[in-house]
Amino acid sequence: MWFRPVPTSNRVFIYNKTFPSIPSTESDGAWSALIPDNGGFFEHPSIPASRATLAVLHQLHCLDVIRHGYWAAHEAAMSPNKLDEDDLPAHIRPNHIRHCIDLIRHTLMCHGDTSIETVNKELGGVSGFGTVHQCTDWNALREWVSQQ
Repeated sequence: MWFRPVPTSNRVFIYNKTFPSIPSTESDGAWSALIPDNGGFFEHPSIPASRATLAVLHQLHCLDVIRHGYWAAHEAAMSPNKLDEDDLPAHIRPNHIRHCIDLIRHTLMCHGDTSIETVNKELGGVSGFGTVHQCTDWNALREWVSQQ
């Protein structure tokens, strides 16, 4: 296997309002900072003439596309003008967002997080935050991709 295993660590998820917020310099910058400077692409050593990326970087791209699409739909819902799909940037058109939703669904099912989340009585459900998860060391993963 050519990919060096990345260490894991236990982490508690803490809500970060920047990532789900409306596209802005701050929120877009936070999403961009998740991806290595090389865009996450590298030359694969055993697939001739192939640029490659790690699936998790594609999945993060998709989640950011869904965020942009959500906020575009929200803005359109608040506007008296009808939104025309052709007026949307290509990366947030419905066909791309559908692709991203299904990719993330597959990923969640493939890498099912079995951490136990307890019910928050005030919410009447689970928030997903405050629970310990076993996670990939994100800094180590970014560093590995950056060095390729």
